[in-house]
Amino acid sequence: MLGFLRTVGSNLVLAVVNLGTRTFSNHEYGVSTTGLAGRWTQILCSQDPAYGGWVGAGNAFHEPWTQSDGKIYVNVPEWSIGLFRRI
Repeated sequence: MLGFLRTVGSNLVLAVVNLGTRTFSNHEYGVSTTGLAGRWTQILCSQDPAYGGWVGAGNAFHEPWTQSDGKIYVNVPEWSIGLFRRI
């Protein structure tokens, strides 16, 4: 699992890469936002049906907030790349 932040123009983007066979569901995987508070929205999940994955993969209907521990909690499908933008 890899997670990193990037600034793209005026947008802050969080990338989460799962290189393993375990799927994290029920928003159980915590990703550090390095103290950057806010609400986040998924802008890409490589396991979405449009990319050959399955319906319901990722966080299509979930916009996580940074929690008091400085993390957002998301779903991370196996073998996937997820991108989140702070909104």
